[in-house]
Amino acid sequence: MQWERGTLTPEFFSKGGAAAMVDDRPIQHIAEAHNMTVEEAEALVAERVESVRVYVSDSGYTVFISDTIPFVSGWPEMVHLSIKNRERSALLDWRDLQEIKNDLVGEENEAVQLFPAESRLVDEANQFHLWCLKDPEERFPFGYTQRLVLGRKTAEKCGAEQRPLKTRKKNRKPSK
Repeated sequence: MQWERGTLTPEFFSKGGAAAMVDDRPIQHIAEAHNMTVEEAEALVAERVESVRVYVSDSGYTVFISDTIPFVSGWPEMVHLSIKNRERSALLDWRDLQEIKNDLVGEENEAVQLFPAESRLVDEANQFHLWCLKDPEERFPFGYTQRLVLGRKTAEKCGAEQRPLKTRKKNRKPSK
């Protein structure tokens, strides 16, 4: 995919979209979680809100990117990707999500899509969210430990179905 830097509208900021991407907790909770003053927490949120950016791909995806505030002190720094496709449909291809993560964050950065407790559910649009570890050396303490990618012919021998694989690209990250 090829990416262009998009433009964020003033409404995005005034309606709280950027702040919600960074952290939706009350400022007091952020301050307490990170052992800082309310003023320091407000400054941190403001700094992160300023860092929100948007990219648009030639494949029809729009991705809002923000540096999040760690949920608790000591948790790794993360990047939040909020992804929608041109049709705003409820269907996204897993390979497209992997490519978006690789292009905009990095091939060696890990990401997760959270299926939250119902009490934390946010379902406002056909928009998908990935939370990516900012440090490419950091790993989640779950999941597979080694790469295993099968082509269509090998998968068929195992009784599985697989689409043809794309060729891996290098130097994917768009200019900031």
